[in-house]
Amino acid sequence: MLPAVCLARGKHWLGNTPVRISEITVDSFGHWKDLKVTDLSSEVTVIHGPNEAGKSTLLQLLRAVLYGFSPAQHHRFVPPLHEGRVGGTIHVAAPNGRFRVRRWLPKSGSLDEHDQNELSVESVDGALKGRHLLNSLLAGVDESIFQNVFAVGLSEMQQLGTLSDTEAANQLYGLASGTDRVSLSEVSRQLEDGRDQLLSSEEVVNNLKQLIERSEELRQELQVHSLPTDRWFKLNEERQRITDELQELEGRQESVSGINSSEPNQVVRDQWQACVERKQELESVGPIPDIPDDSLKRLSGLVSEINDLRQQWEAKRSQRKQLKENGQKLVGNKPLLQHAEPINGLSSQRSQVVQLEEDVERLAGKAEESDFELQAEIERLGIKSGSRLGAMPVITHEMVAALRPLARTARDARRHLESLSEQNQAAAEKVDAVEVKLANALKNTKHETVTDLLNDGQQQVNDLVERIDLDNRIVKLERSLKEAREEAAHWNQRKVLPWRTLMMLGAIFSIGIAVVLVALFGPMFGIGPDQRLIVSILGGSLCFTAAIIKKVLSFAASKSFDSCQVEAREIATELASLQAAAVTLDARLPSGSGPLAVLLQSKQDDLTRFQKLKPLESQRVAAVEEVALANSQIADAKVQLKQARRAWRERLHAFDLPNSMTPTQFRQFSQAEGKLGKLREDHQQVLQELAASQEQLQTLGQRVQLVRQRVGHEFQSQTLEPQISELVAALEAAQRQKQDRDGMQRQWRELGREQEKIARAAKRLQEKKKRLIDRHNVVDVKDFKSLVQRKEVASKLRKQIDKQLVEISAQLGEAFTKSELRKMLSKGGFEGKLQKLESDHRQVSNRVAKLLERRGELNAKLSHLSQNRKHCETRLELEVVRQQIRDRAQHWALFAGVSRALDTVRISYESERQPETLADASSYLKRLTGGRYRRIWTPFGESSLRVDDQHDRTVQVESLSRGTREQLFLSLRLALAAVYARRGAALPVILDDVFVNFDASRARAAAEAICEYATAGRQVLIFTCHDHIHDLFLELGVDVRTLPTPDDVVVHGAVVAPTRFALESKVDPASSGLHQDELDPELEYELTYGAPEYDPGYEPEPDEGELSDDDSQRMSHDRNLSIGSAR
Repeated sequence: MLPAVCLARGKHWLGNTPVRISEITVDSFGHWKDLKVTDLSSEVTVIHGPNEAGKSTLLQLLRAVLYGFSPAQHHRFVPPLHEGRVGGTIHVAAPNGRFRVRRWLPKSGSLDEHDQNELSVESVDGALKGRHLLNSLLAGVDESIFQNVFAVGLSEMQQLGTLSDTEAANQLYGLASGTDRVSLSEVSRQLEDGRDQLLSSEEVVNNLKQLIERSEELRQELQVHSLPTDRWFKLNEERQRITDELQELEGRQESVSGINSSEPNQVVRDQWQACVERKQELESVGPIPDIPDDSLKRLSGLVSEINDLRQQWEAKRSQRKQLKENGQKLVGNKPLLQHAEPINGLSSQRSQVVQLEEDVERLAGKAEESDFELQAEIERLGIKSGSRLGAMPVITHEMVAALRPLARTARDARRHLESLSEQNQAAAEKVDAVEVKLANALKNTKHETVTDLLNDGQQQVNDLVERIDLDNRIVKLERSLKEAREEAAHWNQRKVLPWRTLMMLGAIFSIGIAVVLVALFGPMFGIGPDQRLIVSILGGSLCFTAAIIKKVLSFAASKSFDSCQVEAREIATELASLQAAAVTLDARLPSGSGPLAVLLQSKQDDLTRFQKLKPLESQRVAAVEEVALANSQIADAKVQLKQARRAWRERLHAFDLPNSMTPTQFRQFSQAEGKLGKLREDHQQVLQELAASQEQLQTLGQRVQLVRQRVGHEFQSQTLEPQISELVAALEAAQRQKQDRDGMQRQWRELGREQEKIARAAKRLQEKKKRLIDRHNVVDVKDFKSLVQRKEVASKLRKQIDKQLVEISAQLGEAFTKSELRKMLSKGGFEGKLQKLESDHRQVSNRVAKLLERRGELNAKLSHLSQNRKHCETRLELEVVRQQIRDRAQHWALFAGVSRALDTVRISYESERQPETLADASSYLKRLTGGRYRRIWTPFGESSLRVDDQHDRTVQVESLSRGTREQLFLSLRLALAAVYARRGAALPVILDDVFVNFDASRARAAAEAICEYATAGRQVLIFTCHDHIHDLFLELGVDVRTLPTPDDVVVHGAVVAPTRFALESKVDPASSGLHQDELDPELEYELTYGAPEYDPGYEPEPDEGELSDDDSQRMSHDRNLSIGSAR
């Protein structure tokens, strides 16, 4: 979505008028130094260059100058390859003028100090502007928006190609929704995840589900702990009854005092109480399902087998990793293997190389001997020997007839030059006489010529006039600076509002707070719900109005103060500049006292007096011109003489004669020609034989060097035969490494298949373990073990109960059987029946003793119940948990409200703004695909894109090919840039190699669409390294530039100006097709432990059908060399 600052500043200041870049200057950045790209077109400019020519460097420089240097983005370009100030300049044309934007790193040139970079914005006339002008030129577009909307590079295309189908579709939808930083759909998904985590996520401590469960547990505990209070009252009543009964029995105690109680019955009661406790423990264990005894053993066996398989899988993976490392170490030289046939052909010619080297050595010695004899004969004739003397032809009459007029012409030119030299000497004497007179006139001055004297006097007069004008301007600026500072002080005082205004606003705000409080406590004042809402809105409006008025008044005062400060700084800067200029002029003016006006009048009088010396200066100038004319004629005569001698030497060279031969020596040489003929003929024959052998040897050497360059091998020897041996040895080593690497690859794949079997076996065991656990309704192995332990505890309790029941039955004799005791243990009644049996044998005293004991127990229990505070602690914890539930619920409601607001914003954008972007993108996509896809749209309420083809069939973005996705990506970028341009941010669009996956027809359609996009007044810069894209834009009449090499720019400097190139060849569209990488089916078997790493150490040899055109041509050329050598 467009930022507010872009809409505000763009519409207010720039409107829809585009901002374009007219010139780029690189001071030093990357491997560029002193490069200029001038006169950029206002529509489309294509900058072409090979790989590593510096196109991406230019793009990064544009980002650095506009938005500053960044260590993350520019570490590859800083420090630069060549010394110099790191940075550059961009010339920008805007509606309000033309400006130069310069940015440099500090003089240290370190990115660690990138925040201290030097930025200057100035107009073409040199006037400095503030940094705020750069933000205005960029229409408020920050670096992130510029990167994601206006700069489309190859890296974005490559990143889009690496994404999966779903990820690519999400990225394209995010681009269509206009998000440049965070996607609304991503924020909505994060909010939904946050709500889910608050409800039941295990990652969040004390989520709502856990808190609600804890609240229910505490509530139940509170109910349980409330029972002791009731129990205290019951025990107190029981104690009162026992006290009453004791009072009643005290009168009867005498009649029953002689009867003793049966002591063994208390032991039975203790045993029975133990049985009851074991029964309660058994009930607390809960129901136990029927579990076979060997289930835990089977589960342990499965876990052990899975662990064994995991260890086997890890061992296989370690073996594969070791094979991968060994394979990486055996990376052979593929060019050597590809050039095996030429190397074998050279190996078969080693004997021929040895023979040729011997012939060259023998013939060189023989040629040296014959050359010595020939040189001796030529030196005898007095002719300077040269490198071509041994090959001189026989002197003929035609040679003599051709050389005679050239010798005559050279002689005439020499005589004419001598005559002109005499005339020049006479003119020089005349100049000396005039200069003597002029020197006498200038004796008392420090100047050598009248012209210099007049120029110096005029310059002093001009400097005095300018100095007087500077004084007037300085006085005016000082007065303006004082007024600006006084106004700034006034507005600085206005930042603090007057006390009357503050009191008035505080009264309004207090009234609003009071009204809001009345609305909050409305029931106390008898105000209904509807009236409370109206009153609260009224109170909030009063508070908001008071706050807004205070903010507006403070903002207006601060804004005026800042404006005055800026104006004062600009005036101070201009004043300092004028004062510096005045100091500079004072340094140039002559020293003296008195006013500047008096000094000016004196200098004007001196200038009038010096002008009377002009006639004498005119005489000197005329004499100097005469000398210059004579020198010019002498130079022409020398040129004619030089041309005549050059013609003589050229004709000698044409006849294979020495260039240093004079006409006299030629005459002597022609007379002695018979003696030299035989020597020259013998020498020529030896040279021809030597040249033939050297040519054959050189041909073989060129073939060896060609193979060396293609395979990248460095020779240890400088001779040809050992170099061929080195190539053969390197080829044999590469073939051995290839065989070893192929064997490792086969072993690596075999281990992968074994990994697959182990993984599948482990999965089967995991499924078997899961079925065993699910059969008993448990979650995992831990719960299963806990269930088995509960079963063992329950079995142990049953055995203890049976043992105690048998003991009780044995002590009571035949009174109770074991089955009866078990029923009473479940239903109760044991104590009543036991008391009934004891009633006949218990005396009153025993009854009294028992009641006394019971009363003591009751007293102890009542005391213990009085000290128990568990009930209060449980209630406090319950209140804390309920408060946490309310906080979590409020947080969840906040997330839900924000999600609802974002959904409303997204629906509003999709219904009002997104159709505009998608309509533009649809038209561009239709052009790019030749009408195959004609419409881009998004379903209502869904975060995805759809594309309609020419038959109105809807295609999901995930189903599009990689090239079509990139064309959709480019269409959306152009549409977003057009939307920004219509809203005031008409910045240039920069495309860096975006046509790499386009076929010929769609590349042409894309070029035409971009040209049509630029006709609306929008500038487009295209960087490309492909020749067919270069030729395509040339056909469309676009401004196409070619970058020079960086070394030429550093040595000679370079200006990349508009140039037109003729098309030399057409590019075959089929040659630019790209193969899609296929998934490795062997990686799909990983079901439990994940996929193993891909082995980068192995690179399979390309099939013959997969060779590129360059490789095919090189192989064909190598075969031709081998065939030619064999012949």
